[in-house]
Amino acid sequence: MSDPTNTVYVSNLASSVTRGRLQEFFAFAGTIENCNVHHNEEGDITQAAVTFSSPEALGTATLLHNAVLDGRPINVQLQPSSSPLPFAQGEELDSSTSCSPVSDDAPGTSGATALRSNQGPNRYGVASDALGPSGQAVSVASRTRDSADQGQCGSCWAVSAAEVFSDRICIELNTSGTPYTYVDMSSQYIVNCDSWDNGCNGGDLNNVWWFLQQYGTTEAWCLPYTSQYGSVGQCTGSCTNGQQMNYYRAKTAYAVASNVSSIQSEIYFNGPVQAAFTIYQDFYDYSSGIYQHMYGNAVDGHAIKIIGWGSSWGTPYWLVQNSWGQSWGEAGNFRILRGSNECGIEQSVYAGTYM
Repeated sequence: MSDPTNTVYVSNLASSVTRGRLQEFFAFAGTIENCNVHHNEEGDITQAAVTFSSPEALGTATLLHNAVLDGRPINVQLQPSSSPLPFAQGEELDSSTSCSPVSDDAPGTSGATALRSNQGPNRYGVASDALGPSGQAVSVASRTRDSADQGQCGSCWAVSAAEVFSDRICIELNTSGTPYTYVDMSSQYIVNCDSWDNGCNGGDLNNVWWFLQQYGTTEAWCLPYTSQYGSVGQCTGSCTNGQQMNYYRAKTAYAVASNVSSIQSEIYFNGPVQAAFTIYQDFYDYSSGIYQHMYGNAVDGHAIKIIGWGSSWGTPYWLVQNSWGQSWGEAGNFRILRGSNECGIEQSVYAGTYM
């Protein structure tokens, strides 16, 4: 029987839920040590007890209360060790059908385990998995494009916001029953028209998401990025080819709580997030690996898109898409230490929804 100390108890499960689905669904929280399930007379899993290896993982798992699994909001609760398991009276746990342990830390290419299937257990289907550097399993929100290049313009605030908004629109449209839709939002329109921010001289994440909610942006084919040499264009209502602009507005815009569990949950269920952090001199020397500030003074602030997380040889990290081109870092991306608010990466996180 599961140790109640680090156990969550799950009920209100859809009849289609399998042990594998439960394992996939809860794996993002951390290492699962055991997963006991109860079947009804029809053979369906009705309740489960999922035990994690750490209290941190347990806390993350509780965020899944009322999350939708196979079309039904599930009940996730903590149960004190002195209380009975929340199963129907007279029914026993089927301990012979335990889920296998899984981990987000699988160093080396041999035996590395992906955390979730490409379809993902979440309602937007944003979860996908890949073997990252050193073969570790990585949790990644779906990416729809290569890293952008902001050039000589301090437009990271607009470029990363447009990237996040683009990903989230694609995720929402393609999981709402509509035919496959690919959209790429214009960061140039934001640079030109967001008067609450400063074009090529920087911007504020809270401001840009307010702008996206109030005014929105158009598609990149309509107004491509042209500020790479440091100039800001005029704010107009026409595409470069003369057509009238079609605007996409954010339905909601919000700050994400400044803790690892909340950021992970936001990425897992809704898609990539925008974040700001402090650049120190040693960041310019980054080429690969997990960045951690070691030397040099603070230089500037920078806004980026967090697309996932992972762990390599026991070191947890965020997987981040930068806006300095594909030739920079790890194919335009970088990894940064997760869990200690490295350079403020977990302090200022924003996102929004389209639908």
